[in-house]
Amino acid sequence: MAQRAGITLRALNKKRFAEEVELVKALYNKAWEKNWGFVPLTEAEIDHLAKQLKPIVIPDLVVFAERAGEIVGFAVALPDFNLALLHNRSGRFFPGILKVLWYSRKIHRARVLLLGVVPELRGKGIDGMLYDWVWQACVNTACRTAKAGGSWKTTGR
Repeated sequence: MAQRAGITLRALNKKRFAEEVELVKALYNKAWEKNWGFVPLTEAEIDHLAKQLKPIVIPDLVVFAERAGEIVGFAVALPDFNLALLHNRSGRFFPGILKVLWYSRKIHRARVLLLGVVPELRGKGIDGMLYDWVWQACVNTACRTAKAGGSWKTTGR
């Protein structure tokens, strides 16, 4: 499918994090603009989110789809820290932070937070290739399952 559509996939390069964020900025609003209830994000909002998420991003769980050198799709998945936060039911910082840090090492699931493909290339299977990449990356790391928007689940092999 990738050869037929001329698509190549690549993981996030953390050494070029600022440039990669610029690619997401250029694509996010374009890919999501026709979705019901969509509210465009400003550049400042995307920069703020990127700064907050950078410490927990696993490069293999962020994938870009390219066609002829141009980014045409992307997917962002993160470890599901909700699994670690469940162990701090009191919500107190101390000793809750110690529990969260301990259980964060045992996270076995990822969440697909964002996935977008430019409108002119939808229906070509690019979204499926992005999901497959994230799923394979989960299988190859400690994450054994993935969820998209909290509703879709695939179990690792």
